[in-house]
Amino acid sequence: MIFWSKEVAFLIEDKITAGAAVRQAKRYAAHASWLRDQGWDRVWTILVAPAAYRGERPYYDKGVDLEKIALILDSPDPRRLVYRRAIIERALAKKASTGVRIPDVALYELRVAYIKFASKWCAEDGFMLEFPVLRESYYDGDSWIEPIRSAVLPVHVKLRHRLWTSLEAGRGRVDLIVSPDTMFEQNHLRERLPAGAVQEPYSNGKGIQVSFAVPEMRQTSGFDPAVTERALIAMKSLVKWYLEKPSPAA
Repeated sequence: MIFWSKEVAFLIEDKITAGAAVRQAKRYAAHASWLRDQGWDRVWTILVAPAAYRGERPYYDKGVDLEKIALILDSPDPRRLVYRRAIIERALAKKASTGVRIPDVALYELRVAYIKFASKWCAEDGFMLEFPVLRESYYDGDSWIEPIRSAVLPVHVKLRHRLWTSLEAGRGRVDLIVSPDTMFEQNHLRERLPAGAVQEPYSNGKGIQVSFAVPEMRQTSGFDPAVTERALIAMKSLVKWYLEKPSPAA
């Protein structure tokens, strides 16, 4: 919503239970810039939301907590004041109970940089991979980049990069996943694991995965091209290793 006088404009975004649209704050900032170009003397973008709301808060000029608004509300009619404060209290209670997830802008930007770097690296190396299409939003915990496909692999084999595995582990993993797998693949892949790799069941026994550990990469520290390159080299090694397996008749 937009309120303005002749010289001053406030661009206000209200958030209670809805998550932020990706790059919403930047669109507000762009409109504020346009208004200034039209001669408005003062223009601010303002986020009104619960205190715990993060979303794109840092990208607005100012954030106002709903809890503080409830305290500063005033009315000459005590009943009207109670009614107004109750609206905010119900909204905050709904926010606390619904567990609405807030899009993680930093994680979105990390994945944009990842796909751009990885696509360029693969093109220059001649190791062609197909990466998943970027979604509109990502949330804290969306740590898997999958499926990653290679035209030289069968359709039941895919790659995955787990950017991180847990808070304690401090590392990520690159997986080659075979699902569904055959008994031949199970036995043979177990017998000839590449050095440094681990083999584990995949999806409650629906297949197997062979993995290399790589350094973790989190949105808090941002995109790391060195970690991404190590992951791509690991993928290349896993593809080469898988294609070297003999056929069941051998």
